[in-house]
Amino acid sequence: YMGLGEVYLETGRLDDAENTANAALRIDANSEPARQLLDDIRQTRPPTPRQTEPTKSASPPPADTPDAQQDLERGLVFLNSRQYNQAAAAFKRVIKVDANSIEAHYGLGQAYLEIGAFDDAKAATDEVLKQKPNHQQARELLQVIRFARNMERNREIRKKILKYAAVFGVIAVSLFVAYMLNWLPFQDQMPSNLSLSISLEEPTPSRNGFLDAEEEVRLRIKISNTGGTARDIRLKFEPVFIEGVDYRHPDPISKLGKNRTETIAVSLGVRSKVRSRTQTFKINVIGPDGMLHTSENFPLKIREARRR
Repeated sequence: YMGLGEVYLETGRLDDAENTANAALRIDANSEPARQLLDDIRQTRPPTPRQTEPTKSASPPPADTPDAQQDLERGLVFLNSRQYNQAAAAFKRVIKVDANSIEAHYGLGQAYLEIGAFDDAKAATDEVLKQKPNHQQARELLQVIRFARNMERNREIRKKILKYAAVFGVIAVSLFVAYMLNWLPFQDQMPSNLSLSISLEEPTPSRNGFLDAEEEVRLRIKISNTGGTARDIRLKFEPVFIEGVDYRHPDPISKLGKNRTETIAVSLGVRSKVRSRTQTFKINVIGPDGMLHTSENFPLKIREARRR
């Protein structure tokens, strides 16, 4: 209410200023600033016709009128009590009466500095130095204003940097996740990097590492990709035919992305009449253009049926 009342007073809206001051008194009946504001309003109002005395000409009050001096003292009190808006309003009233008041300009510069109006604070301080170039306190105040302005500018820069850093961090994390999930379009253009891992899976009663006669085992073929997306890859076995062993080629893999693994189980059926030997079984990974991606040899230890 007090801040609004001061604004109304400065803009000449005296009725609104009086209503606002009365509202402040209703909240705090002992408010000295509110009572002082009412006094200022009464002094600002034009005199009634009965109070007007005929004069030849109206002249502005002198610079050292009690009202200007009272406003100057009031501004200093507001400044010391950290009521910076009220202090600025009081100093401006003094300057309106006496534009050359160094004390009022200096106090106004201090008030503007405290509320963060650095341009206005510099303008008020420059006015002091314009009238009195050797005013040491004004020079020091000017340095404080420059320092505070730089601090505020650096604070804004840090806020922007943190804002942009947060945005870039989100982008980086999103790109990383997309890269790991193979969502980026350029990943399809990267060359694939495939590798094989082969293991033998036997029935529970056996598990001797051999392909025994009349036994059915599985080859678990694990294909891993650490490069770009591989498409339409298939397995090719050598030799195509193994005497005494039956198997079939698995279906092709349509797509294998980065950091993905595909496991294929190939059933091997051993006939009853098979001769013992170790058969090298070569597993090749072939691309759609017939290009060999990788290959691995696996020894099949075949054992014929025991004679009774």
